[in-house]
Amino acid sequence: MKMRKPTHPGERFAEFVLNQGLIISVAALAMGYRVQELREVVDGAPLSIEMAEKWGIFTDTTTESWYNMQVAFDEWEIENV
Repeated sequence: MKMRKPTHPGERFAEFVLNQGLIISVAALAMGYRVQELREVVDGAPLSIEMAEKWGIFTDTTTESWYNMQVAFDEWEIENV
């Protein structure tokens, strides 16, 4: 039986941003990214370790938590596609 597909870290990040009463463009500017650059990852592009580090700081979590979400997502894709 296949495990359920892990949530992409971009989806979790978007939830965090919305729960803080913000929008993606504000988050992007606060972290020094172009809005389109952040939007691409929120929409499913792979999360880099550098962006995971900034997300950890922005969300007061860890780089590892964000990057591990990406690894789990990628591993599921490899095993189930």
